[in-house]
Amino acid sequence: MNDTGYRNLICLISKAWQEGQYFGSARIQRDWLPALSDGVLALSGGRQGDVGQLLLHGHEDAARAALADWLKLFPDRYYVELHRTGRAEEEDYIHGVVALRRGFGLSCRCHQRCPLSRCTGI
Repeated sequence: MNDTGYRNLICLISKAWQEGQYFGSARIQRDWLPALSDGVLALSGGRQGDVGQLLLHGHEDAARAALADWLKLFPDRYYVELHRTGRAEEEDYIHGVVALRRGFGLSCRCHQRCPLSRCTGI
């Protein structure tokens, strides 16, 4: 992220709290992004994001189209998330999205659950 991205992120967060609240949570509307995505980094949301949900429901072509749309908004700034937390359908998502992202030459961001009670050195 750069200075423009930081300023756009501040605008998106402010707008989400002022105009996008849903049951007390701030939500960024997708139609705000074309004007405010420059310089902002984006993560896919893992299996709960739109691309992940499409893959898990067997809609690979729609997932590919959704991913292409995100890449138009966030060129070189969109990252596919992989989570290993032992949840249902996780492995199906991981295999599907790894194969899908290769066609776009994307990087992955991997996350692993680490309960604070088991972490050391914090």
